[in-house]
Amino acid sequence: MPIENVWESKGLHMLYTGELGGDEILSHVLKLASDHRIDSVKYIIGDFTGATAIDAEERHVKTLVAYNSALAKTNPFILNPTVLPNNELGQSLVSLYVLLTEGMPWMTEWFYSEHAARKWILEAL
Repeated sequence: MPIENVWESKGLHMLYTGELGGDEILSHVLKLASDHRIDSVKYIIGDFTGATAIDAEERHVKTLVAYNSALAKTNPFILNPTVLPNNELGQSLVSLYVLLTEGMPWMTEWFYSEHAARKWILEAL
């Protein structure tokens, strides 16, 4: 499966691998809304370092922001770092996501390593 949820004691590490489509990502995130654990997490790491292709458009990003805005109503204090491979894969989409989430209560940021994302989480908690 190209998207795997790894539930941790205080958060969720979402691992994205292989070729991903925007609709697939949205479907996965929408299913999270029905998982009671999402109401108590402190962070959600979106880790795209294993992705080889992302077939998504601006409309997918805007829909993702809408989904996460709804999730923020039940858990407004989530830290939401996104980890990208150290290349151009997905950078414009993640930049748009970070820009569109500026008005949300969630803190969002993007990184090139899981280590840097986790450091940011520890500093922010």
